[in-house]
Amino acid sequence: MTPAGLLRQAGGGLEFLGRKLPPARLAARAETLAAALAGRGVSEGATVALLLPDSPGLVAAVFALLARGARPQLLDPAAAAEAQLEALRDGGARLLLTYDLQGLIDRGLALLAERPDLRIGLLRASEELPFPRNLLAPLLRGSGLGQRPAHPAFFRLEAGRGARYDRAAAGEQLLFSDGPATFAELLGERPDTTKPAPLHRRAGFASLLARLSDGGRYRIEPRPTSSSA
Repeated sequence: MTPAGLLRQAGGGLEFLGRKLPPARLAARAETLAAALAGRGVSEGATVALLLPDSPGLVAAVFALLARGARPQLLDPAAAAEAQLEALRDGGARLLLTYDLQGLIDRGLALLAERPDLRIGLLRASEELPFPRNLLAPLLRGSGLGQRPAHPAFFRLEAGRGARYDRAAAGEQLLFSDGPATFAELLGERPDTTKPAPLHRRAGFASLLARLSDGGRYRIEPRPTSSSA
């Protein structure tokens, strides 16, 4: 089964912060994001790092990259900068996607100090909110919505159109913080879905795919966006 095929047959979709995201809307987000990535030159075989907390945006970004034939690398957003830099070196990504949250922007600037060749695309965190922005503070744990820095490596990843979403094969590889896996391998796993791991870990994403393929709704729990280390 291809990633697009899974979204077509998924029943319950996602739930995040009390808001439900049906499969059709998740697929639409992935399609527009895939087109935006194409506009930024993301081609088949490229590795793109995702410094994103567990959220619908992270899921949509993974499906969008698979649609481009690219390889998503899911970084642990709560890890120390040194660990994230090591993961970037191992994966070979030169493009990183993150939210326009100040804590994540600051981490991106820290990574750029060691990786000046990195480009950083910003997704709008406000798109995830089912409530006014001033109620977001407890979720972000001291962070907040930020502005795009003046640094030339940063850019807004705006929605695109015209993605060929059905082109990805089921064998595309994903890089997790605890090792690689293909999409087909993840679909074949049946981890414990009652206590899912974070989505940047292989077992966590396998739990999400298992829930979607069974026609259920996967509830995404908010997690910390960054570490103070």
